[in-house]
Amino acid sequence: MSGFDKLNNFWEELKKRNVVRAFIFYVVSAWLIIQFVATVFPYLDLPKWATTAVIVTLLAGAPVVLIVSWIYELTTDGLKKTDSVDKEKSISVNTGKQLNRLTISILSLAVVFLLVDKFYLSVEDSSETERTEAIAVFPFSIQGGLDIQYLKDGMVDLISGKLDAMPGLNATDPNIILGVANSKGLDNRNPVAAAKAAADLGANRVILGSITQVGELLEVKISKYDQAGQPVGNAIIEDGTETELMGRVDNIIRRLVADELREQGSEFNSEAILTTNNLESIVPFLQGIQLSRQGKHQEALIQFRESLEADSTFALGYYRYIVNAGWIRDVNAGSRSTKEYIPYFDRLEALSKNLKGKNGEVVRARLAYLNSDISSERQFRELLDKYGESIEILNGLAESIYHHREIVAGDRRDAKPYFERLIELDPTKDEYFEHLINIAESEEDLEAFEDYVSYLDPESDQRYGLEFSRVMMQDSITDQNIAELHEVMRPDFAFNPKRKIEVLDGFKIAKRVRKIDDKFIGLDTWLNLLEPSVTGQHKDFIEKQLADFEQHGSLSPAFAGNFIQLSFEAIPLWNQYAQSLIPKIELTKTKASEAMYGIPQLELDYLLGLAYLYNDNLEEAENQLGVLKSHFSDETVTPFGKARDQARLLYFNLSGFIDYTEGDIEEAKIKFDSAVTKVKRVTLDYATFLAKPRNFHLAEIKIKEEAFEDALDIYLNTLESEAFTILFSGFTWGYNVYRIAQMYDKLDRKDEAIAYYKRFLEAYVDPDEMYMPWVDDAYGRLSVLVERPEEELRGQIN
Repeated sequence: MSGFDKLNNFWEELKKRNVVRAFIFYVVSAWLIIQFVATVFPYLDLPKWATTAVIVTLLAGAPVVLIVSWIYELTTDGLKKTDSVDKEKSISVNTGKQLNRLTISILSLAVVFLLVDKFYLSVEDSSETERTEAIAVFPFSIQGGLDIQYLKDGMVDLISGKLDAMPGLNATDPNIILGVANSKGLDNRNPVAAAKAAADLGANRVILGSITQVGELLEVKISKYDQAGQPVGNAIIEDGTETELMGRVDNIIRRLVADELREQGSEFNSEAILTTNNLESIVPFLQGIQLSRQGKHQEALIQFRESLEADSTFALGYYRYIVNAGWIRDVNAGSRSTKEYIPYFDRLEALSKNLKGKNGEVVRARLAYLNSDISSERQFRELLDKYGESIEILNGLAESIYHHREIVAGDRRDAKPYFERLIELDPTKDEYFEHLINIAESEEDLEAFEDYVSYLDPESDQRYGLEFSRVMMQDSITDQNIAELHEVMRPDFAFNPKRKIEVLDGFKIAKRVRKIDDKFIGLDTWLNLLEPSVTGQHKDFIEKQLADFEQHGSLSPAFAGNFIQLSFEAIPLWNQYAQSLIPKIELTKTKASEAMYGIPQLELDYLLGLAYLYNDNLEEAENQLGVLKSHFSDETVTPFGKARDQARLLYFNLSGFIDYTEGDIEEAKIKFDSAVTKVKRVTLDYATFLAKPRNFHLAEIKIKEEAFEDALDIYLNTLESEAFTILFSGFTWGYNVYRIAQMYDKLDRKDEAIAYYKRFLEAYVDPDEMYMPWVDDAYGRLSVLVERPEEELRGQIN
């Protein structure tokens, strides 16, 4: 028999015994398993070595399948050796058919999986921003006695395990590494060969190390290499006794992680890793950073808190906690601030004093920003000149400009080029796009808005409410738009536009959404307060509040907040109510002092000073200045900062108002400037809230100086600022819009003047009698500008 015949007979025997079919079935099944593992394991955050282990196991199983299918045959009585099976009782033909059907079924599953993978699982997610480095740790070179030889392989397990716990890093399975190193006899001194072996296992970094025993001391040296076997960074050297080895390894891990972060361009976080005293704080710290980058600030806060529980001296960990908390309003300025913000802020402030170098300067500049200290912008500009561009410095500068412009009635769009530069450097952080989205709204640039929105993480907190913003930017709003908003908005959504000039439009949309059904029944209270607030129907609200005073014996915070915002003589409410409010404010202060013993009632002292001022009792108003001044050294912590700084801010405001009323404009300007430059520890909301009436005065000073362009800028930017709630700003909204129309009118900018007069009159259709002089003037000027009879206009707008 020829060799060809023997080969042909062997092939026929393989087919007869279903060896070929069994092998094909195994290959197809193994391929599907590998595809599934390669796709799903990353979603489960499993290390790369887990995938490698599955692949190696399946490869090892292939020859086993060949051998078993050759030796054994499946019968009705189970597996038996092929040679012992009676040919007449053999069911190998049926088995072959079953294998064919199973193979076809597996192939069908493979097709389905590939389609799912292509259209669902493999959609590129811009939120996956962290590189996943695969690092292979090879056996160490040991120079010392037999008693430390266990460290040769032991260090591989120890370092791999600790690296594997770090988000963004994966260590190749140490068992596989040890197997490869031993089988190939790799020389620890040959990084090129180690790098090649590591690359075959999917690793792009190699760690080679040595331990040298000198007396009782062990010197540990670590070197890192890239895929080509070239050194990456400097060698890491630690020494100590054998009992101190774990601590030394922790230091090595800390430095390795810091190096990786620095290579990724995250210099600040790299330095942060090196400042913690506890390795256990690093993992939640890095997880918090990842979550924060994706806009998942609530989840990130939990991770940062866990990091700080592991190391209460981790200054830069506190910094990250506070920066992240700045995106959760309820934490940084709401009901959770007393427990979840202020203690962490105070701790960061204390620890920051000992931070050295660039990071120390960045942290202290950031604290200035968070304390509403407008010098933070100058500080960050100086850091930019001193150290050049970095994410932390540019971010601090952009945030300072964006948020502090509200305090000085500036244009926060000045921050736009810095946020645009930030997304060039790091196009993955949702917070930058959040600000740019708001700026695009203010510029009514729908194209830019949609572009920035497309970069947001699909699960980002920043995505909520964008549907409403998108509708607000449309030229017309259909019933379909309203129905869609009804479906996607939460029942507690306030429909409060980013652009405050559109508050009335947002209110109208809210009413249309509310009409659909009772899903938004909770809006009723909000709408019932907002409508009179922005339409000039304030008298009923105030009378109701005064009636409540008779029942409860104190004024509500909402009432006090509105009158603080209204502290400007051109707004007539104070003139009507100042005299009757004085005894009510005094009683409210007494009751509040009893209820909150030890907490100074600074806002009520300030409110009382305003009441005296607008009741033409300057002597008593100045006495209230003395009361406020007595708290200049008060270190009491309040929800809005330190009592000493609150007192200063209120003092400079009230003192400036008194000077303005007395006609001392220059002194008033000095006091208003002091309110901005000499207050160092109040929350941003509080600073913005108290800035509005001060900026009204500054705008009027500009008008007296005939600097109408400057006055217009102040009124435009003051309109768009908001603190605490639009209800407080709502009481001044109409006056603000009316004043903007007048400034455009003064500057002969006819189209803008017409638009703002119309917007004001659309809101003040049926205002309180005290506002009718504004309404009459607006109709008169509009009649001239559009060259139509005033009576015709009144009928059309009404």
